[in-house]
Amino acid sequence: MFQPVNLVIDESNNVFVTDYYSNEVKIFTTTDLSTPVDKIGGFNFNEKTFTFPDLVIKPKDPKDAEDFDKLFVSDTFNHVVKVFNTNTKELIATLGSFGSGDAQFNQPCGLALSADGTELHVVDMMNHRISVWNASTFAHIDNYGRLGHGLNNGLYFPIDIICTSGKTMLVVDTGNNRIVKFNNRVEDTTYVVKQLDPYVKHMYNASGRLQLTTNTFPAMAIEAAGTDFYLSDLYTSNIVKFNNTWTTSNVIASYGKEAGKVKFPKGMFHKGGKLYVADTAAGEIEVITL
Repeated sequence: MFQPVNLVIDESNNVFVTDYYSNEVKIFTTTDLSTPVDKIGGFNFNEKTFTFPDLVIKPKDPKDAEDFDKLFVSDTFNHVVKVFNTNTKELIATLGSFGSGDAQFNQPCGLALSADGTELHVVDMMNHRISVWNASTFAHIDNYGRLGHGLNNGLYFPIDIICTSGKTMLVVDTGNNRIVKFNNRVEDTTYVVKQLDPYVKHMYNASGRLQLTTNTFPAMAIEAAGTDFYLSDLYTSNIVKFNNTWTTSNVIASYGKEAGKVKFPKGMFHKGGKLYVADTAAGEIEVITL
């Protein structure tokens, strides 16, 4: 069984996928997404409940002596972030430990690098905050965000994060069912970028069948492609596209196992005009041409 949760693609078109079922990172190529070419083990993704381990790659810096990319993986129920050499698959560092203090995590999940690649931002889900680390020295820098439900601050079970420019971050604030914005670790003046449907609505269609009428409850992951944003909705099995002002949206993939459809999708990665989706319940990587 294969239950992909999140993925990232490097410059050589290797696809690194967190597999919830096997507690492994499986490695594929974009030309063959059915058979892994390698794997990395030793994670704890599924100890208690369904979680959202993430990955991000820091490309090698030509100014550094290192000649390899760094793969960061949030090891959710070990409450750490692990760092690997992408060439040798060797573990080179472990960030954090269990707890609520500085440099500690309680179920880390979403990961993002700042635009210049110097900072790693980690969604510390059960501590309701974002933890910031130096992406080269692995030293803890700061935390931002806190438990709350305010219009201008507060996080409640955040899940995912992306960098839009510089150190501007969009966070999927799942418990509050919204997308919020931080600039250089401070709440933006328009903190709530998009408030999503507050609850799942139902109705009966013309055939008398019960159906969901909400498109986005709750947002599970976010990915940017150009000026557009994509949200995966685990519960209604939709991938929803928003424009850069978050004022218009359309469903680009809906529930199903056939090509172009998804079944409980989670993580996404955009590359080369295609959206690669971790189609969790279908046990495959779905590729959607944008």
